[in-house]
Amino acid sequence: MTEKIIYRIKGMHCASCAVLITKTLQKTKGVINANANYGSEKLLLEYDPSQIKMEDIDSLVKKLGYTLILPK
Repeated sequence: MTEKIIYRIKGMHCASCAVLITKTLQKTKGVINANANYGSEKLLLEYDPSQIKMEDIDSLVKKLGYTLILPK
């Protein structure tokens, strides 16, 4: 069972930032689809929570230098 969710992302300066986030996440085990959009500052994410935790995705995005805005 996969989850699809849209997150806000902070710190993107250009379209290349969105490409970097998208490509990195798509190579990550458990991520089915990822699409970062520079214009809307959003990340459309589909992942399998049995294979990867949201905290791991958040950490990966932080390592790239961006901030994922997680719901409270």
